[in-house]
Amino acid sequence: MVTFDKLVTLPPTRSNQKSLYLKRNLVNKDLQPNYQFQKINASDKTLLHIAAANGHVAIIEYLINKGAKLDVKDKKGRTPMHRAAEKGQDDAVKVLLQAGAYIYSLDKEAKTPLHLAAQTHHTHILKRILKEEARFTPLHVASQRGNVDVAQQLLNYKANVNAKDKQSKTPLHLAAEKGDHAMVELLLSFNADPNAMDKEKKTPLHTAAMGGHLNTVKVLLAQKARFGIKDMDGCTPMHYATIKGNAEIVQILLTNQIRSHVLPDNDP
Repeated sequence: MVTFDKLVTLPPTRSNQKSLYLKRNLVNKDLQPNYQFQKINASDKTLLHIAAANGHVAIIEYLINKGAKLDVKDKKGRTPMHRAAEKGQDDAVKVLLQAGAYIYSLDKEAKTPLHLAAQTHHTHILKRILKEEARFTPLHVASQRGNVDVAQQLLNYKANVNAKDKQSKTPLHLAAEKGDHAMVELLLSFNADPNAMDKEKKTPLHTAAMGGHLNTVKVLLAQKARFGIKDMDGCTPMHYATIKGNAEIVQILLTNQIRSHVLPDNDP
């Protein structure tokens, strides 16, 4: 696979001229803040749209790491995921999915990336998106996207708040991972289990600590999240907070640890 750094050295053949165009846009602009995410042509496509449509994974990863918005839309209402699916770019679709791209986004014709893949007969893309879709319940999707109103409606209609996806993650794991304070509080108010473990034995408190989400950590602890649970690597939330250098989270975890040892002895 051609890496991002090697793109600039490629000869200007028809197959890679768009790679060179993308590279020049990024390098010649000296990576000015947000330049690479602006719409750069009459169709309102961003560099991420173009990279996705042409399957340039190294550039996609670079742009995402720099903060490119996954769900930005062009004039047709299509996201980079729409473009990758339409063009049959399997590796691009895979990277976008891993980064959290929304598979239910609608373009101006009310078509999702799945519709475009079917329309253009890219069965390999259909299989990948359907496999991804099978991982989630609607509540998982709402939690991952931060759609509190949708999640509220689903919960009102008795959606399983502790349902697990193929990685054994609950909606609370996804909300805690993003540090979505409002979503975390909503899920907990419907009795989400703060100590549910995924396949790696990580709880929502692990993921919140790893992400440096102080307010989420506080909410989880207030709802009896257990700070001493070890994951498959033998790490507690405290380990991850320490590794990440999140002093405030370390402090609140230490405070809760001390309190848990003191309070039982003071009980009447």
